[in-house]
Amino acid sequence: MATVDDQAVSSSSFSSDDVCRVVGERVRDARRTLGLTMAQFAEVAEISLGMVSKIEHGQTSPSLSTLTRLAHAAGVPITAFFRGWTRNTTS
Repeated sequence: MATVDDQAVSSSSFSSDDVCRVVGERVRDARRTLGLTMAQFAEVAEISLGMVSKIEHGQTSPSLSTLTRLAHAAGVPITAFFRGWTRNTTS
């Protein structure tokens, strides 16, 4: 399966729901890699537990500021939440 890096993607190819879902999966993966609960991760990132939950479940579009906080808390570059993106990525 081709990744976003491998193909020219028009702006209408992927919905915002797709992007929110994939970013949420990447955030969850980063948190789990650290062995943190959502509450612990939220505290480190200095955002609410409810926001972490909504992001991980693909229910909201996080701001750049929020993504920056999450990336810092996870010790990863913000681009880690977007790498390897494919249309059929599932949790």
